[in-house]
Amino acid sequence: MQDKWMGPERRETVRLELTVPVEYTLINDIRSTELSKRRRASVTNISSRGVRIESDEIDDSLIEELYNGKIKIGLEMRLPDADVPLKALAKVAWLTKGWKEQDGRAKYVMGLEFVDITTAHQDLIRGYIIDSYLK
Repeated sequence: MQDKWMGPERRETVRLELTVPVEYTLINDIRSTELSKRRRASVTNISSRGVRIESDEIDDSLIEELYNGKIKIGLEMRLPDADVPLKALAKVAWLTKGWKEQDGRAKYVMGLEFVDITTAHQDLIRGYIIDSYLK
């Protein structure tokens, strides 16, 4: 698995590399028990328009529905020093599967685009990114 995109930059907003825990739920119209359970992952970068997360809790049978938008991802995370958790609904923009070196288990890296996030939470993300670059 290639960790770094080597092509031209296509993003419209500045991203910040960071590592914070995130809890997420897979959401579809049917809301099955398997899809509604809370899962844990790590955010590895963030912008006001989306995040990249790493998770080992994706079932391969769901990948097609994640790609075509039938399954969305509900996110809840807390930026360092933030008073409130950030919540957003996102769709998968891209997904790669790799393997953890420690134990050989699958690891999924996903680029997620926010499809529903409050303006206040986007402003918190923008402010955090600006403050991080100014420090």
